Amino acid sequence: MYAIDCQGITKSYQKLRVLKGVSMQIREGELVSILGASGAGKSTLLNIIGSLDSADQGRVLLYGREVGQLNAKQLATLRNQEIGFIFQFHHLLPEFTALENVLLPSLIGNRPEKSSQNRAIALLERLGMSDRMGHRPGELSGGEQQRVALARALINCPRILLADEPTGNLDQENARQVLQLIFELRREQPMTTLLVTHDPQVASSADHSILMKDGKIVE
Repeated sequence: MYAIDCQGITKSYQKLRVLKGVSMQIREGELVSILGASGAGKSTLLNIIGSLDSADQGRVLLYGREVGQLNAKQLATLRNQEIGFIFQFHHLLPEFTALENVLLPSLIGNRPEKSSQNRAIALLERLGMSDRMGHRPGELSGGEQQRVALARALINCPRILLADEPTGNLDQENARQVLQLIFELRREQPMTTLLVTHDPQVASSADHSILMKDGKIVE
């Protein structure tokens, strides 16, 4: 059984065909990069895999479950319990502290408060944020905000991590550090990781790399 199995995925927005029959399989525990220029369909594919969008045609199976057959409540549970998301823009809630932002998915999932807080603190410490937990996003640098977003993505121990250009808004040094942390954490906490990037150097660090062009997988 594959962790991620995409079969003939198509997607259009009005008359624009974004995905043109994309098929791919990713085994459990693999770290796979999707490489391609802007507009190739990378983010759209990631959103469909993560059930943030739906395909026009084709099927997405996550550990054998067909995403398109799940109802709204089941999809919400899937996103909360099974999938961790990291985006180019961190999407942290400005009124909450770093620690509170990390805790949100566990609170939504009704997980035990004490153990969730201990895990959130441990993740932030692991990510070098020990002295920044009480700070709000506006008081953090871009690199620090992305570390908080990474901890938030991992708080519920997801089986799948989806990262969409997670270093796109960072300078070179912060980008290097965030990527290194993703690779290290993936080794420490087994999970299937799909990383969208336009940077060939980043893509080459993955177990496998998939090249997309004009809505298709070409390599």
